Amino acid sequence: MQGRLMQNGLRTSRPVAMWLLFIVFATAMPARAQGPEQQVSANAGADVQMGQIIDRIVCMADPSQSYAAYLPSSYSKDRAWPILYCFEPLARGRIPIEQYREAAERFGWIVVASWNSRNGPMRVSLDAGTAMWRDTHDRFRIDDRRVYASGFSGGARIATLVAVSCGGCIAGVIGCGAGFPETALKIESLKPEQLRFVYFATIGLEDYNFSELIELEPLLDKLGLTHDIARFDGAHQWAPSVLLVEAVGWMEVEAMRSGARAVDRKLVESLYSEGLARARAHESSGRVADAWRQFMTLQRQFAGLRDTTEAELGAKALAGNRLVRQALKNDRDEVKQQNRLASEAATWAAARQDRETRVEAIAEFRRRVAALRAKANASEDSPERRVSRRTINLLFANYYEGGLGAAQTGDHSKAIAMFELASEVAPQRPGPLLALAGERFASGDRKRALEALGSGLIVLAERAAAAGPASR
Repeated sequence: MQGRLMQNGLRTSRPVAMWLLFIVFATAMPARAQGPEQQVSANAGADVQMGQIIDRIVCMADPSQSYAAYLPSSYSKDRAWPILYCFEPLARGRIPIEQYREAAERFGWIVVASWNSRNGPMRVSLDAGTAMWRDTHDRFRIDDRRVYASGFSGGARIATLVAVSCGGCIAGVIGCGAGFPETALKIESLKPEQLRFVYFATIGLEDYNFSELIELEPLLDKLGLTHDIARFDGAHQWAPSVLLVEAVGWMEVEAMRSGARAVDRKLVESLYSEGLARARAHESSGRVADAWRQFMTLQRQFAGLRDTTEAELGAKALAGNRLVRQALKNDRDEVKQQNRLASEAATWAAARQDRETRVEAIAEFRRRVAALRAKANASEDSPERRVSRRTINLLFANYYEGGLGAAQTGDHSKAIAMFELASEVAPQRPGPLLALAGERFASGDRKRALEALGSGLIVLAERAAAAGPASR
């Protein structure tokens, strides 16, 4: 096929363009999770089953908007229920529902997630949130004292922006993989009336936004915002279901503390015991800093609800531990190192645009990326490996998302430069290569567009072969 395309030359331009667009579109679309699906039309009287994931509910007031949902098995209209609104950066509505399903069933929460909200213009996600809000309030019986928001990556920023902006309509935010939307607001300038919610963040130890969450915590302390930041072994992703159960449990305790729900002594004892078990498990595995953080959280949260002597003693015993002090110092050092490595690589990337320094800059950028990749691929976990993985993933995200943004505005030159950098940072990912092919074709560089397309298809084939028949 490739030979025929090359022989036909310019006469193949239209089919090539259509093929490029198809490939880029197809690979950009998220894979949908498998499982039984339930569809609900834009009809207030439509049946909604409890205890099952509802794949899509079409909004009555705006059929262009839809969301996935989960109602706990015990749901009925005899009382009002807490609800969690989720924002996903790639409009994959079912994914957060699957992640929160266990927590929703245990604690009796309604969980909904938009199929329209995605990274890009904030107005798209805010409109999606408004549509979900109106439709769920029409369909279900909701406790407006217990409305929560959650999101991953750019969706986490949207969830927090909604809470900051809505004058107390959100009781709590669970943010995964990102903090506050700095482009839309300045954290330091937030006023008390904008912080009428509690905040639980999750971050993977290899997430490129790890440094952001570490630097966010002292600002939240200064603002007096009740918060917790939980870590897990992972990269830039939705938190594991078990951690989201912990996050929703944390919100339940805060609701009891604020009076938004009645104190449930049995639940208090259960959650406190689970927290102690987590702290002791961290301590016995050598993760003493995580144990200290857990003891501190239990001491603060359960004060006034039950005796917290055991948590207080645990926190006090570890407070002066040398390993805890070293872990806190390591966090700060790793943040500095990641910021330095990313800044240096970005400087060489920018120098590629200068004709006089272009050759040297290309070589130096590639050398630095290769060094990061070698350290990131080390077999054993270490601070150096974690920092390298965070840095290389940060560079990839910046360049790939920068390319997508430039492509949306029709700036083909900038998009090409960004996608070239992204493909050099992560040559094993087909997305930048396929997007690069499309931008090169749009700018008239058909020969190099075909080269990028060929490389992208090879990567796709290699990934498919590595995944095996079950994935196809």
